[in-house]
Amino acid sequence: MASRDLTEATRARVHALYADYVRGDMAAVMGCMAEGIAWHSLGNHDAPWSGRWLGKQGVADYFAAVGRVCAVTGWEIERVIADGEWATVLGTLRVRFHADGSETTYAKVDILHLADGMLVEFREFYDTATMLRDLGRVNTASSDRATP
Repeated sequence: MASRDLTEATRARVHALYADYVRGDMAAVMGCMAEGIAWHSLGNHDAPWSGRWLGKQGVADYFAAVGRVCAVTGWEIERVIADGEWATVLGTLRVRFHADGSETTYAKVDILHLADGMLVEFREFYDTATMLRDLGRVNTASSDRATP
């Protein structure tokens, strides 16, 4: 069993990380990443950010891929379940697609592994089928506007 102090430190670090992200403080978000971080966005590779991203530059590339398609407009934490260096975050993500301005929400689960207060591994899970449907809708709407 993990020590209570380590678990509470992990929980506090996770809450601070998500608060930085919601505020758009990407310097603070990137500042908590370990150099060798492994970032996993699980799902179909039709989403441009799906896959395994390695190192801080890989995570920056992940965020750039997300940013080309949509803007995160909200992230509501429902629960943080922590045990030692590990935490699971249950929440709701809200995004706005650039192509048509539509907004939608996704239930999401993130699993984080921290070592010495630094994020060394991240895994995200969400309804990829719905996201791909939404990406298709957005891509179709974008194509419709571009047609003469």
